[in-house]
Amino acid sequence: MAKDFQQPNCYSGKAPRVLYTALTHAREPASVQQLLYFMYYILENYGVDDEITDIVDNTELYFVPCVNPDGYVYNQMESPQGGGMWRKNRRNNGDGSFGVDLNRNFGYKWGGTTEWDHHLFHQVIPLEETLLFLNLKQNS
Repeated sequence: MAKDFQQPNCYSGKAPRVLYTALTHAREPASVQQLLYFMYYILENYGVDDEITDIVDNTELYFVPCVNPDGYVYNQMESPQGGGMWRKNRRNNGDGSFGVDLNRNFGYKWGGTTEWDHHLFHQVIPLEETLLFLNLKQNS
């Protein structure tokens, strides 16, 4: 049930692929736990539940429990007791401002703004952070 990422071009193209992500926004840490519980559910029910077994056997499942690790760590440092409200990653924008709202970089109807200091800032072109997901789609 694991993929060998040492061979990145080993996808056969026959099975559908599903990408599950969590913690795109640094201030939503509960999403990590939700995804981990979902992964646990799949692992515990493989070979027990016919539907889960069929999904695992016939689908490539990708899990990224923390899309925004730098924003998450920033919230931990700024608010160690919890409740940090930083949303974006911590990318240095080069003008003294930091962060890009990652889900606004996928390029499909997410909206946002190109104002660097706004909490919904997105780049004009996709960032490295989202290229991984775009490449997953394009290599199908």
